Amino acid sequence: MRSGGYDMSNFLYIVEIERKSKTQVFSVRSISQGNELARIYWYEAWRQYVLETENGTIWSDGCLKEIVKFLEKLREDRK
Repeated sequence: MRSGGYDMSNFLYIVEIERKSKTQVFSVRSISQGNELARIYWYEAWRQYVLETENGTIWSDGCLKEIVKFLEKLREDRK
């Protein structure tokens, strides 16, 4: 695990970038380049965490599965 983050695979890691009173905001980053690929945050209208990607990012099924696992963990932690 990187400092303050969660290694998701050989390609992605997630780091908390903001903590609100009941929720957090996370940056999904590339391990190889370090750039932000997406953000995960609480979307009040749907009452759940969502992923918002940066323009032009490309996602494999393996990376998406890792993101889904992370979203499911966040949902379980809120219960």
